[in-house]
Amino acid sequence: TLDLLVLSVTRRDVRRQEYEVQDWFADVTTPVDVEEGAVTVRVIHSVFGATVQLQAGLTMYDDALPQVMSVSGPDGAGQTSANVPMSVSSEVTITVNKAPSGVKASVYSAVVGSSAVGVTFATVDAARIAQVVLTS
Repeated sequence: TLDLLVLSVTRRDVRRQEYEVQDWFADVTTPVDVEEGAVTVRVIHSVFGATVQLQAGLTMYDDALPQVMSVSGPDGAGQTSANVPMSVSSEVTITVNKAPSGVKASVYSAVVGSSAVGVTFATVDAARIAQVVLTS
């Protein structure tokens, strides 16, 4: 269990009375020295002691490391995955934010499951956004 410092709590709709059931926004400090991954958030009302729990509603990640921004394939796109048909060769584009600077696009490689797949094309721009196109 890790207690977070609450910086502020505000109502989503300030026209509603504080005692009405409504959405609230809580701004908390980001914890450090915790493992990346899904976390459980538990909110406890300081007066009534009521508890609300959100299972795996947040994912913690190290913002200094490269992060997948999107994955797109022939059957759609998603933030971290895309559907790709198994029976035909398909082109998949992976967009990575905060790609390492000074690394040539030609050195990118990809592994799907435990198999290496060919990188057809890769670029890295000045904003450190990489686009890697592979064929599965």
